[in-house]
Amino acid sequence: MNEKEKFYKLCEVACRFYKPEKKAREHCFGFDKVIELIKSGKLELPKILSINFTNFKNVNDKLLQKALCTPCPFLIDGCDFRMGKGKEPCGGYKILDLMIEEKIIDRKSL
Repeated sequence: MNEKEKFYKLCEVACRFYKPEKKAREHCFGFDKVIELIKSGKLELPKILSINFTNFKNVNDKLLQKALCTPCPFLIDGCDFRMGKGKEPCGGYKILDLMIEEKIIDRKSL
């Protein structure tokens, strides 16, 4: 498995939008931020892959809205999560929320 495939494994485990059959993969700004934190050594891929995503509680919403949602290119087309339609956020959002909650990264990392 090459580096890119490892990173897309994050999408597979964390994101309801992940579609393995897509040839040209698009990804959210949350994904970009997670990859940035992995490459900088502040976050480890195995740590993320071991997360139980059913524990997602959205406790860092104000921080993540500013750091992830505002610059995300998908927000322009409408985000069901941000629009309050009862949908889950993207995988990057969930990963970062849980990483902060588990004190694996601090809020200043964003």
